[in-house]
Amino acid sequence: MSVLLETSVSDLVIDSEVETCPKTCENFLKLCKVHYYTLGTFSHISKGFFAQAGDPSATGTGRESIWSLIASQSLSNASAPRCFSPELHPGLKHTHKGTVSIAVGSGAQGMRRGCASQFFVTLSDNIDFLNGEHAVFGHVVEGPDTLDRLNDISVGPNGRPLEDVQIRRVVMTIRFLILGDWSCHLHLPHNHYLLALRLWMSLETASVLFAFVVGHHLLIYGTLV
Repeated sequence: MSVLLETSVSDLVIDSEVETCPKTCENFLKLCKVHYYTLGTFSHISKGFFAQAGDPSATGTGRESIWSLIASQSLSNASAPRCFSPELHPGLKHTHKGTVSIAVGSGAQGMRRGCASQFFVTLSDNIDFLNGEHAVFGHVVEGPDTLDRLNDISVGPNGRPLEDVQIRRVVMTIRFLILGDWSCHLHLPHNHYLLALRLWMSLETASVLFAFVVGHHLLIYGTLV
C-alpha cells in the first residue's frame, strides 16, 4: 500500500513493504489513517544523510506506537507499550536514496530498543552503517525532487530546520496497475478507485478487458487501440 505525503516543499509517495514488515507497516499506516502525522514537521534534517519526522512535539524525542495511542484514548484503563521490537530484515538495506525506515530508539532503564512513530527518509545512497540498526519498511517511489529540496533545507546546529517543513496532508492510496501493451501506476485516494476505473473505461483510446481488486491493488487488464 502507498502513502502520499503532501509537504510544504513538495510531495512524496511511499510504498510500504507490508509483506516483509507487517507490524511496522501496520503501525505506520494506521498512524497515517488517524492523521497522527498530519501538520507535523520534519524535526531533524542532516544533509546527505536523512530527514526525520513522526514526533508531534517536534523535539525529536517524542514517539508513540498506534497501539499505545489507542490505549491512551480509551475510556478503559487499558495500556500498551509505547514502542515495539524492530523488524530488521537482512534483505532490506539503506542502499538507495529515498529508503524509508522506522527510527529505533534506545531502551530506557534496561528495556530493549524499540520503535514507534518516528521515521526517516534517506537523502543519499549506500548509508550502510544504518543497516541492522534501523528497520527499513518502505521506499519513496515518487518525489525525487522533494528529496533534493529536503537535502537543501537550512538547519541549525542541532539539525532542526530553520524554517518548519510541514506535512500538510497524508493520503492513503491504492496503486492502479494497468497491464496489457503497457503499464503505469496511478496514486489516487482510497475511495476513488471506482471513479478512476470509469474514467479509464471511458477513454476512446483504451480497451479494458477486465478488472478486479486484489487486496489494495486494482488490476486493470487492457490494451491501447
